[in-house]
Amino acid sequence: MIYLKIWLLDYHPSFNTLDFNDYEDYRKVNDLLSQKQPLAKEWSAVNVKIVDKGRPSDILGRFNGALAVSSATKEILLRHNIDNIEFLPLRTDFSEEKYYLLHVLNILDCIESNQFQNHKVYQR
Repeated sequence: MIYLKIWLLDYHPSFNTLDFNDYEDYRKVNDLLSQKQPLAKEWSAVNVKIVDKGRPSDILGRFNGALAVSSATKEILLRHNIDNIEFLPLRTDFSEEKYYLLHVLNILDCIESNQFQNHKVYQR
């Protein structure tokens, strides 16, 4: 039997959050993040803005499965030698703080479709 540990990291909308300055950058990032391969070599930092709610946070948003994180979060994760992640830099004028998109590189197909063949789907 195989056991998985699944971690959930997320942001809370009542704390500072992150948004894109330009809709085209948002679309480009969403398209890139849907890929399974590393993006660091082709990545160019996009401009983002911090929505300042007066409550600093180290996880500032989620975009197509990637989290926007502070440099403090990046350093903590790097100290734990976590494989299959990369940090894609973002640009902001909000502060001297650096922010990144945490891109997870290992995507697992965890659902066995043959388990659902005998189940009936009911529609209203």
